[in-house]
Amino acid sequence: VCLMHTRLQHGSETTQSADRRRAIYICVYSAADAIPIARNPMPSALEGTIVRGQASTTARMIPLQVELPQQPKSASFFTVIGQKSAGTGD
Repeated sequence: VCLMHTRLQHGSETTQSADRRRAIYICVYSAADAIPIARNPMPSALEGTIVRGQASTTARMIPLQVELPQQPKSASFFTVIGQKSAGTGD
């Protein structure tokens, strides 16, 4: 299990064993009063589901300038990470 911030740059070596595949499961949690600053390139049916607490009608805000993230050209996970397909590394 590996937990990390969704904007953390990370990587790992390509799995070399043909009989073992590396599984991936991505879930994203955010506060109920968080406002997305960009659309989700890979939306889920569970997006926006509150797992603890209650829905909020207000958002916590502070004066802050934030650089908006670039939007990926397609919704493929591999396009987002810069690969053509699983296991190719290119």
